[in-house]
Amino acid sequence: MKKAKSLQRFWAFLLVFVLVATTLGNDSMTVTAAEVESATEISSEPASDANEDKTEEVTSAASSDSSENEESSEVPEGTQTSETDEPEETTEAGGENTETESEITAVSTEDELETEETVTEDVTETSENEKKDTFMVSFDVSGEAVIKVNGEAVASAEAEKDSDLSFQVETGKGYRLKSVTADGADLESLDGSYILKNIQGDTTVSVETEQAAQRMLMRNILRANPEESVTVRISGADDNDGSFLLPVGEIKENAPSFAGYNFVEAKVDQDTIQYVGVYEDIVYYSVGESDAGTILENGREIVLFYESDSSNLNVTYITKVNDTPGSDGGSVTGPEKIKKDSDLTFRVEFNRGYVIDNVKVNGTIINGTKVTDYKWDYTVQKAAQDQEVTVTFKKVNSYKLTYSNNEIRQGNITSPNSGSSFGNGETLKLTLVSDSGHQDGEGTWTDWLLNQLQINGTFVNVPTSYTKGAQATTTLPSGTQVKIELTNVVSEKINTGSRTVDFNKYTYAITITNAYEDIVINSGNFKSNKRPEIIIKQLVGIANNQLYGYEGYTGKWVTGTINTVYKEDKDGNEFYFNILPGYDGNKIKLTGTGMNGISIEKGTYYRDGVTYNYRFKVGYSSETNKQIFLSIEKAGYSVKYDFNGGTGNITDSDTYTAFSGENNVIAITNRVPEKEGKVFDHWELAGTSKEYRQYDRFTISTGTIKYANAQNEFVFKAVWADAEDSNYANLQVKYYFEQENGSYKLDETVSYTVSALAEKNAIKLCTDKDAYPGYIYNSQKSKVIAFASNDKKRQRKLSITLI
Repeated sequence: MKKAKSLQRFWAFLLVFVLVATTLGNDSMTVTAAEVESATEISSEPASDANEDKTEEVTSAASSDSSENEESSEVPEGTQTSETDEPEETTEAGGENTETESEITAVSTEDELETEETVTEDVTETSENEKKDTFMVSFDVSGEAVIKVNGEAVASAEAEKDSDLSFQVETGKGYRLKSVTADGADLESLDGSYILKNIQGDTTVSVETEQAAQRMLMRNILRANPEESVTVRISGADDNDGSFLLPVGEIKENAPSFAGYNFVEAKVDQDTIQYVGVYEDIVYYSVGESDAGTILENGREIVLFYESDSSNLNVTYITKVNDTPGSDGGSVTGPEKIKKDSDLTFRVEFNRGYVIDNVKVNGTIINGTKVTDYKWDYTVQKAAQDQEVTVTFKKVNSYKLTYSNNEIRQGNITSPNSGSSFGNGETLKLTLVSDSGHQDGEGTWTDWLLNQLQINGTFVNVPTSYTKGAQATTTLPSGTQVKIELTNVVSEKINTGSRTVDFNKYTYAITITNAYEDIVINSGNFKSNKRPEIIIKQLVGIANNQLYGYEGYTGKWVTGTINTVYKEDKDGNEFYFNILPGYDGNKIKLTGTGMNGISIEKGTYYRDGVTYNYRFKVGYSSETNKQIFLSIEKAGYSVKYDFNGGTGNITDSDTYTAFSGENNVIAITNRVPEKEGKVFDHWELAGTSKEYRQYDRFTISTGTIKYANAQNEFVFKAVWADAEDSNYANLQVKYYFEQENGSYKLDETVSYTVSALAEKNAIKLCTDKDAYPGYIYNSQKSKVIAFASNDKKRQRKLSITLI
């Protein structure tokens, strides 16, 4: 208050000075104005920029008034007034009122009081601004983000000198923060807010965002948004080139058709792609539907390439049965377009009951190459014009049965005759009879028992017992079915002159059905019931599908496969073998007549220059027709995660095999362990130096089982890194369960950690909403997308809330 009164006295003195100065003339007025400006500057220091501007305006106005007074006509000396005179009004020509110098100074006592009050208020306000200089904080945003101060979206904000300014950054949908800097220096986030501290001047805050990549499989992206479209660019279709709105999904299925042009491929830069999708307004692309989608970054585009029809040839295919168009006889597959002067290759497959009569291309018969019994491939080299392929099939009305009893030892086919015909699909029945009893070299009379029969190159199953009604069935590779049944056992007697000998004669019925091919009985064999023999009937998981065994009749070692017969040796018959990769040597099963009690030995055995790892020995006995059924189970493999000093709850309960299509692909866990002071970087497969990360795939095959340990485990070891040395960051996934009182409780037992590219990736969790019976997934309270960072202040935690 004292300061205000002092300023009032100052301004009163200044007014008196002005009144006196006006008596000195216009030139003195100019000086007086300058003095006023100087005094104003002195009285306002220090002041804010706003107060300085205000002072300048007042000073300028005073100068302007002085100039106007200088332009006015001079006032005679006798008319000048003292400071006690009342103000007078003079009117210039034109009727406009003009303030003279005397009018500026001649004010009423009332006006003077009002002026003093106004000046007093202005000076008081200026005094408060002396205490708080203000500066401007501007926000420069690159990308999609909104800046909020005190909950309000702003582009700039004022802040007092020495003060702090707190603000928040909200990124747009599909974007995440990349950096926040103030005049080039990084700002750190504290509980989601940024603080600009101790402001000393105007400041520019730069906020940079980037699109957030979410690791999702393309099929999941397409399921989530099947009706979306993506802008692509057409190239190579001349007048059709330009932008096109392409539906999401498989690109070749949705690519537009243009007359005279053919779609070739789609690319992003140099990468060929096949699928495109949209999730949360972000475009993803991939090669396969089961691959993870790659985000289409700013500045990149999807281009669909086309080529002119003039460089292609059309290929048409026609199928006939005899001269009638139709597909009953079979099919033909091949490209519908090829490049001019390139080769055309197509495949013809005929149905059972038909054969290929001829294949013509543009009217000329060409020859093919047999692939299987029912498939043939054909090639036209350097096609120069459109190709018309005509395939004519011919229905087969009958097939032929062929055999030679000379190839059937100790037995004969009695009906029907070799060379007989049977209809397309007709059931064919044959009768096979053993020879009569026989006296061997030791004077022993024997029965002849069927132990081998080969039809169309395949050894078929024969009955393993010799009682009436015994039977066995086989399906040939072609689909033809063969059943062999022992239908009759006849006892016969032979008078040798000195005695009568009893023996049995065996009759078999061979029934062949679903036959659409010629039938050839290649060979057959009946063995003596007094001659101990061993026959191989089954080999599964055995290397080269063969055994190496001792043949008692010849006294030699013989390689045997299915239906190979060995004569028993009185010292027993040894057999050696190896197993195929991917089979379990601890799960070998040996069964069959005469195989009870025989054990498999494992070791290292050398026989005729070959190393074997397994062997067994069949002892001699009076049993006849011993049968070997040897099979090995496929090995089961498991996955083990070695935390390498860390902690975690990560398991894989699946059992894998080494065979394609039989659960042979390991999906690396999306969970990672934790270790104090370290960041999980990647998994490393024992025995290799290859890195694996979440969702990576490892295929088990006969070539990769060498990396499994003795327990058939594939061990993935955690590799740790310092945060500043790793490109990856860890994110904790917390599970919260609703309690009876409505609160939510963290369950550490089901919580886990995941990993992502630091500062690069946003993680989206694919939750199993039905994993916890009795609870329902709460999408509103859950946070399934989070930014990965090794800077804990920038991390956002993932959470799953169940009610």
